[in-house]
Amino acid sequence: MHLAKLPPSIGLIYCVRHPFDTLTSSHPQTRNERRFHVTPHRWLAEYDALIRLKKAQPHRQILFVRYEDMIGEPDAQQDRIAQSFGLTPRIRFSEDPDNPIRVASLRKWERNEEFRTYLGGLPPAFLVRVQRFCAAFGYDMPISTPTVDAR
Repeated sequence: MHLAKLPPSIGLIYCVRHPFDTLTSSHPQTRNERRFHVTPHRWLAEYDALIRLKKAQPHRQILFVRYEDMIGEPDAQQDRIAQSFGLTPRIRFSEDPDNPIRVASLRKWERNEEFRTYLGGLPPAFLVRVQRFCAAFGYDMPISTPTVDAR
Protein backbone atom coordinates (compact mmCIF):
# COMPACT_ATOMS: atom_id res chain seq x y z
CA MET A 1 0.00 0.00 0.00
CA HIS A 2 2.83 2.43 0.78
CA LEU A 3 5.49 1.38 -1.72
CA ALA A 4 4.91 4.46 -3.93
CA LYS A 5 5.63 6.67 -0.89
CA LEU A 6 9.08 5.16 -0.34
CA PRO A 7 11.62 7.99 0.04
CA PRO A 8 13.90 8.25 -3.02
CA SER A 9 16.97 8.08 -0.76
CA ILE A 10 16.21 4.45 0.12
CA GLY A 11 17.84 1.90 -2.17
CA LEU A 12 15.42 -0.68 -3.48
CA ILE A 13 15.95 -4.29 -4.46
CA TYR A 14 12.76 -5.69 -5.94
CA CYS A 15 12.67 -9.47 -6.18
CA VAL A 16 10.37 -11.07 -8.73
CA ARG A 17 9.45 -14.67 -9.38
CA HIS A 18 7.51 -16.41 -12.12
CA PRO A 19 3.88 -15.70 -11.19
CA PHE A 20 2.87 -19.34 -11.57
CA ASP A 21 5.45 -20.39 -8.98
CA THR A 22 4.31 -17.60 -6.69
CA LEU A 23 0.63 -18.47 -7.09
CA THR A 24 1.19 -22.18 -6.35
CA SER A 25 3.60 -21.80 -3.47
CA SER A 26 2.66 -22.91 0.03
CA HIS A 27 3.86 -21.57 3.35
CA PRO A 28 3.71 -23.06 6.86
CA GLN A 29 2.04 -19.94 8.27
CA THR A 30 -0.95 -20.12 5.92
CA ARG A 31 -1.10 -23.81 5.05
CA ASN A 32 -4.04 -24.36 7.43
CA GLU A 33 -5.96 -21.37 6.04
CA ARG A 34 -5.64 -21.89 2.28
CA ARG A 35 -3.99 -24.14 -0.26
CA PHE A 36 -1.59 -21.53 -1.65
CA HIS A 37 0.16 -18.78 0.27
CA VAL A 38 -0.26 -15.95 -2.28
CA THR A 39 -3.79 -15.41 -3.53
CA PRO A 40 -4.45 -13.89 -6.96
CA HIS A 41 -5.79 -10.82 -5.15
CA ARG A 42 -2.54 -10.37 -3.21
CA TRP A 43 -0.38 -11.01 -6.28
CA LEU A 44 -2.27 -8.38 -8.24
CA ALA A 45 -2.11 -5.88 -5.36
CA GLU A 46 1.66 -6.29 -5.14
CA TYR A 47 2.10 -5.91 -8.90
CA ASP A 48 -0.14 -2.83 -8.89
CA ALA A 49 1.98 -1.37 -6.06
CA LEU A 50 5.07 -1.73 -8.22
CA ILE A 51 3.32 0.00 -11.12
CA ARG A 52 2.23 2.85 -8.81
CA LEU A 53 5.81 3.20 -7.54
CA LYS A 54 7.19 3.42 -11.07
CA LYS A 55 4.60 6.08 -11.97
CA ALA A 56 5.12 8.08 -8.78
CA GLN A 57 8.92 7.90 -8.98
CA PRO A 58 9.81 7.36 -12.66
CA HIS A 59 13.52 8.11 -12.13
CA ARG A 60 13.96 5.85 -9.11
CA GLN A 61 16.71 3.29 -9.45
CA ILE A 62 15.29 -0.15 -8.77
CA LEU A 63 17.49 -3.22 -8.86
CA PHE A 64 15.28 -6.03 -10.10
CA VAL A 65 16.41 -9.52 -9.13
CA ARG A 66 14.67 -12.58 -10.49
CA TYR A 67 14.25 -15.42 -8.01
CA GLU A 68 15.23 -17.89 -10.73
CA ASP A 69 18.52 -16.05 -11.29
CA MET A 70 19.20 -16.12 -7.54
CA ILE A 71 18.77 -19.89 -7.59
CA GLY A 72 20.77 -20.41 -10.79
CA GLU A 73 23.56 -17.91 -10.18
CA PRO A 74 23.45 -16.93 -6.52
CA ASP A 75 26.95 -15.52 -6.28
CA ALA A 76 26.66 -13.52 -9.51
CA GLN A 77 23.40 -12.01 -8.28
CA GLN A 78 24.99 -11.29 -4.92
CA ASP A 79 27.77 -9.46 -6.76
CA ARG A 80 25.18 -7.38 -8.67
CA ILE A 81 23.49 -6.43 -5.41
CA ALA A 82 26.77 -5.64 -3.67
CA GLN A 83 28.02 -3.49 -6.55
CA SER A 84 24.72 -1.62 -6.81
CA PHE A 85 24.81 -0.62 -3.16
CA GLY A 86 28.54 -0.43 -2.45
CA LEU A 87 28.51 -3.46 -0.19
CA THR A 88 30.96 -6.26 0.53
CA PRO A 89 29.47 -9.70 1.23
CA ARG A 90 30.54 -11.49 4.40
CA ILE A 91 29.55 -14.91 3.07
CA ARG A 92 28.77 -16.08 -0.44
CA PHE A 93 25.11 -16.90 -1.03
CA SER A 94 26.13 -20.31 -2.34
CA GLU A 95 28.06 -21.06 0.87
CA ASP A 96 25.47 -19.97 3.43
CA PRO A 97 24.52 -23.06 5.47
CA ASP A 98 21.50 -21.26 6.97
CA ASN A 99 19.96 -20.45 3.59
CA PRO A 100 20.27 -23.44 1.27
CA ILE A 101 19.48 -23.01 -2.41
CA ARG A 102 16.37 -24.99 -3.34
CA VAL A 103 16.42 -25.73 -7.05
CA ALA A 104 13.32 -27.91 -6.59
CA SER A 105 11.31 -24.75 -5.87
CA LEU A 106 11.51 -23.75 -9.53
CA ARG A 107 8.62 -24.37 -11.93
CA LYS A 108 6.84 -26.89 -9.69
CA TRP A 109 3.59 -25.97 -11.44
CA GLU A 110 4.91 -27.55 -14.65
CA ARG A 111 5.28 -30.92 -12.94
CA ASN A 112 1.93 -30.85 -11.15
CA GLU A 113 -1.27 -31.29 -13.14
CA GLU A 114 -3.42 -30.00 -10.27
CA PHE A 115 -1.40 -26.77 -10.21
CA ARG A 116 -1.69 -26.35 -13.99
CA THR A 117 -5.46 -26.89 -13.79
CA TYR A 118 -5.73 -24.29 -11.03
CA LEU A 119 -3.68 -21.76 -13.00
CA GLY A 120 -5.62 -22.38 -16.21
CA GLY A 121 -8.86 -21.74 -14.32
CA LEU A 122 -7.88 -18.29 -13.10
CA PRO A 123 -10.00 -15.44 -14.49
CA PRO A 124 -9.00 -14.38 -18.02
CA ALA A 125 -8.58 -10.73 -17.02
CA PHE A 126 -6.17 -11.78 -14.27
CA LEU A 127 -4.19 -13.95 -16.69
CA VAL A 128 -3.84 -10.96 -19.01
CA ARG A 129 -2.18 -9.07 -16.14
CA VAL A 130 0.07 -12.05 -15.48
CA GLN A 131 1.00 -12.07 -19.15
CA ARG A 132 2.04 -8.40 -18.95
CA PHE A 133 4.18 -9.12 -15.91
CA CYS A 134 5.80 -12.06 -17.69
CA ALA A 135 6.60 -9.92 -20.72
CA ALA A 136 8.07 -7.18 -18.54
CA PHE A 137 10.38 -9.53 -16.63
CA GLY A 138 11.32 -12.03 -19.32
CA TYR A 139 9.15 -14.95 -18.26
CA ASP A 140 7.32 -17.34 -20.54
CA MET A 141 3.53 -17.50 -20.40
CA PRO A 142 2.60 -21.09 -21.25
CA ILE A 143 -1.11 -20.70 -20.50
CA SER A 144 -2.90 -18.87 -23.30
CA THR A 145 -4.70 -15.68 -22.39
CA PRO A 146 -7.53 -13.84 -24.10
CA THR A 147 -6.76 -10.71 -26.07
CA VAL A 148 -8.85 -8.41 -23.91
CA ASP A 149 -7.48 -5.39 -22.10
CA ALA A 150 -7.76 -6.01 -18.35
CA ARG A 151 -6.40 -2.76 -16.92
